[in-house]
Amino acid sequence: MSRPLQHPPSHIDRTRKGLSYLESYGYDPDSRTGLGAKGDGILHPIKAKEKRDTVGLGMKLKSSKDGKPHVQKRPINLDASKIRKMHDEDKKKHKKLVKLFYGNDDVEKYLGQLR
Repeated sequence: MSRPLQHPPSHIDRTRKGLSYLESYGYDPDSRTGLGAKGDGILHPIKAKEKRDTVGLGMKLKSSKDGKPHVQKRPINLDASKIRKMHDEDKKKHKKLVKLFYGNDDVEKYLGQLR
């Protein structure tokens, strides 16, 4: 005669907010059944993640100088080629600025670079 299979208790932290929310709907983490009448709903609490693209109701957004509301831009995922292109553009801008600040019009006119 063998003993019936007993599952170990769930590893889920009992202090999590997601678990307490699910328990208010009848969820039991140790029963290994999901939510719902048939028990085929979600088995584990969802993980909370920060959402930065919205604000609450009634929140006044600071408008920019042109009168349009300020919209937060999403961060851009950069790979090696994009970083290389940005670096090349920065180098070109730097060369232009150096030429504007430290260039001599007389010398450039003499060399034929200035028209």
